Amino acid sequence: MTEFLDKYIENADPDLDFESKKGYSDQFQSFRRMFLLIGTSASLVVALVGMLNFVNATVTGIRARRREMAVLQSIGMTGRQLKEMLILEGCAYGILAVLLSLALSLLMQSLVLTQLEHLLWFFTAKWIWSPILGMLLVFFVLGTLIPVLACRMAERQSVVERLREVE
Repeated sequence: MTEFLDKYIENADPDLDFESKKGYSDQFQSFRRMFLLIGTSASLVVALVGMLNFVNATVTGIRARRREMAVLQSIGMTGRQLKEMLILEGCAYGILAVLLSLALSLLMQSLVLTQLEHLLWFFTAKWIWSPILGMLLVFFVLGTLIPVLACRMAERQSVVERLREVE
């Protein structure tokens, strides 16, 4: 029927115009895809910034305390104990970051997304756990990997050399 109407308007009566249900449906699906693309892109950017911030905070904390760690090793802390301490700190920092983001997400959902549900008739807020669990896994991996690499870098110098470093 759409083909017939298109041909009829084109040939017989060009002043007529019609919109089909399929046309409106396609337009709406395009609108939905746009929202999905923008939301996914923004989420990926925020996740990348969060991971880089986590790496930066962990590395900066370790570098700022290099002398302190050398003092701890000079009074008897083993390299393994130091590594375990730094890994536990990194994982604790990751857990705190995920808990804070979870709290902010819940607050955002209750304040903003419920308003969007009232504003846009086709919008429904849905809580998805997989990104949060994925970030928790990423933070655990980074919280373990960064201290291990930092300890390997520090082991290149003796404890005496690290103690002599002027900050």
